Amino acid sequence: MIHGGGYMTLSKKAIRPHQTQFLLDNGYLPVSIDYRLCPEIDLITGPMTDVRDALGWLRDKLPAIARVRGVVVDPTRIIAIGWSTGGHLALTTAWTCEEVGQEPPVAILSFYGPTNFESE
Repeated sequence: MIHGGGYMTLSKKAIRPHQTQFLLDNGYLPVSIDYRLCPEIDLITGPMTDVRDALGWLRDKLPAIARVRGVVVDPTRIIAIGWSTGGHLALTTAWTCEEVGQEPPVAILSFYGPTNFESE
């Protein structure tokens, strides 16, 4: 779960409890992530890289951590969900994963994420 905030504000605490509860009620384990904010770092080196790296952590580390607590996490069924700029960051995982030889998420849900940054 990736928060919005124009790449400059907010944190994983901005994910609303009812969104998390909805996922839990439907058999999903929601994990909210943070990313470094701009302008302290550029968009590619900061947020886009952080989201891709978080996906790698979810696949490589979370299953073992969850297993100790009796929770089964299937690392082949990870979905990226984001709102606003978090939606854009969810979308970017598709191509940034390929750059490092990592599989992208099995699905991406981008709620009102920006897709066109061109000015006319």
